[in-house]
Parts: sequence; structure tokens; C-alpha cells
Amino acid sequence: MPQQFGFTQQFSTTHQLLRVVEHIHEGKNSNLTTAAIFLDISKAYDKVWIEGLIHKLIAYKLPQYIVEIIQSYLTKRHFTVLVKNSDSSQGKLQSGVTQRGILAPNNFFVLFMNDIPQVKNIMLSFYADDTAILLQGKTPDKAIVPL
Repeated sequence: MPQQFGFTQQFSTTHQLLRVVEHIHEGKNSNLTTAAIFLDISKAYDKVWIEGLIHKLIAYKLPQYIVEIIQSYLTKRHFTVLVKNSDSSQGKLQSGVTQRGILAPNNFFVLFMNDIPQVKNIMLSFYADDTAILLQGKTPDKAIVPL
């Protein structure tokens, strides 16, 4: 996804911020109003719907054996809680992808978010799990209402 700067070595939050500011500035120079929605998904990695992600991997036509490896990696996870010297009983994780690991979990998150609709005249800006959606119009209503 070309609007995603969060997991690319050459780009940083500064690059994405400059991209957004430049877009707003260009609109101002053209006498346009810019409306924006900023989203920050709380605990985004923990909320990834694993079955939905697997469905998307199949739709992206990944080889079946790769899908099966990823599915096994993501669905057969358990946790315990340690308090002082006592362990809880084991629980099964129902959702989420790991934030660190051998199978590049950041890419799992990008794949999960990759099908956000691209709408003409709406600028999407992603940095990891943060999203900015911007639209410009000749009046505030023309920018706000479509958002």
C-alpha cells in the first residue's frame, strides 16, 4: 500500500507528516478547505481478526502451504499470566497478531488493512496503525460531508 509509511525503512513519521502538511498547503494555495479524520486504533495488533486475515491471504492468492503455515502460527497460540509465583491456567488467543516475531507480523497488519477503499479525491495516509483521511473542497461542507 503506497500510502503506508510505517513499515518501510526509507520512510518515517516525519515523511508522512510532511506529505499531509504539503497536501493541506497545496489546498490552501488553491483556495480549498481541507477536512480530515485522524484515527488511532488502540491496541491495533491485538484486534486483528485472524479468520479475516486468513481469508485475505487466500484472496491475495498466496500459495496454500504459506497460508497454512501462517494460519498455524496465528491460531495455535496460548497465554498464561504469572503473578508473583503463581501461573494462571492456559488461555487461547482468539485474535491479534504478534508485534514481534519471525514471520514479519507488521506485514500481517498491513495486509489486514490493505483493502481500505481508495476513493477519488480522498487522500489516505497511514503510519503503522495510525490513519489520516483528508478531503479538500471549495467550501467546508464540500470537504466535510463526503468524509
